[in-house]
Amino acid sequence: MFSDKNEFKESFLKRIEMSLGKAFPDSTKRDQFHILGNMIREHISTNWIQTNEHYRLNQKSRCIIYP
Repeated sequence: MFSDKNEFKESFLKRIEMSLGKAFPDSTKRDQFHILGNMIREHISTNWIQTNEHYRLNQKSRCIIYP
């Protein structure tokens, strides 16, 4: 997703501006948390979808049943 820390920071700051319409210093910790969460969700969504598809195709239960 990101090759280095600076690339991540640029993307994060741009996301805040694009999503919230405000600069980083004007954003709240809550705003920053939500933007970070969205970035993480986007990053893992491909694997998440593939995992769910794998379970669906193999009809395996995702819950553990203890004897």
